[in-house]
Amino acid sequence: MIVGTHRSEREARIDDLWAKTAGELLREPIWLPELSYDAANALMLPLHYSFSGAGTAGYRSQFRAVMDRYLSETTLLFDENTLRVSQFSYLISQYLVLARERGYWSETEERLYKRLLTLVEFFWFYRIRYDVTFQYKFAGLAQRVSWKARSESTTPPHNRAVVDEEWFIMAITGDLIAIGMAADFDKQKVLAKIAEDSCDAVRKAGRFYEDGTWRFQPGVWSTHPDFLYAGNDSVAPGLQKRIVADIGLDTGHAHRFPLWLRSLARGPSGSKCHELYMKALDGFRKQFVNRVLVKSSSSLPLLENFLDGSNGVYRYGYATLGESQGYGPNEMSGSLVHGWYAFLGGKELQEAFKSLEMRIVSKEAIPEEYKGPLSSRDRHPFFSKNNYWKNGFAELHIVLAKLISESELGAGT
Repeated sequence: MIVGTHRSEREARIDDLWAKTAGELLREPIWLPELSYDAANALMLPLHYSFSGAGTAGYRSQFRAVMDRYLSETTLLFDENTLRVSQFSYLISQYLVLARERGYWSETEERLYKRLLTLVEFFWFYRIRYDVTFQYKFAGLAQRVSWKARSESTTPPHNRAVVDEEWFIMAITGDLIAIGMAADFDKQKVLAKIAEDSCDAVRKAGRFYEDGTWRFQPGVWSTHPDFLYAGNDSVAPGLQKRIVADIGLDTGHAHRFPLWLRSLARGPSGSKCHELYMKALDGFRKQFVNRVLVKSSSSLPLLENFLDGSNGVYRYGYATLGESQGYGPNEMSGSLVHGWYAFLGGKELQEAFKSLEMRIVSKEAIPEEYKGPLSSRDRHPFFSKNNYWKNGFAELHIVLAKLISESELGAGT
């Protein structure tokens, strides 16, 4: 827990940044399709800070208020896009875990908990999914994840990739188990079955290496359109496809693993699955700090574009980036700031965020690699174009990430 009882100069600075960024965002209907994806990502660090020793009751009440509005203004499936639903629901499950640990529990939290119980059960066992890729109807994510975990090869390989939506539901289940054991809610057998399926998938598809590192489904994305140009070392017109056979997940999406694995590990502390997840978390951290986190010529931290440590072109010609455009070397580095890597903790992350904070304080420009290519995706003004790097949100994330990386929340295993 981040310790602090008096509002220090840094905490006063956070208060100021919060008021014009996270505080304003929490006033809006963040569950709406145009907001939920970005909001669920951007509010995770503020959420954890709000329940820390330095967080205030005012911060926590802002989160409860938006959760109250969400309950009163939405139904279970509040968006037809299941990825947005699952990602936003993970923000809720993390809120509930922190609220339970803090004793911040009321009718609001109980209603949220019961809604998430219904959601994960429906998604995992009953929601019929027709996947054009597979030409098959899956009766819930349980069938689909099981099929992927036991498929040693598919054509193309990414047909068997366990995707974000599935990871979010598995992680939410871990959070609900932790809360349920304390609150004695029903449906523990349902959660136990999802947890068993999740553990089986991670055990079969994850890979540990002799150096102690861990990667999930290495190479599975190699022929996906987003990764076809990863063997090129720069963005230019007319690039040829160059496949990296053992490619890792891109670092823009992989930032969720530190929290996903922590959520999954919330089962009984003596279980083999708990040990698996904690070992995987430690292995992921080693992979990240040894092969992904690097320094620029000015000693600022940068990220290689892919978890295997390769640093080629990502999403070349992607619809929202434009023809002959894509992420060049290190241009996924912004994920270090707005992602969840801070929860890995350790001196390497602490030093990284310290150097970024010093750059912000000194008003020096953030390297272009952090901003990446401009995207035409419709986004809230907080996150559109380069507004994020100018309006205080990036600064808030850097300050909070530094604190989290120094606290037990981000401690290495």
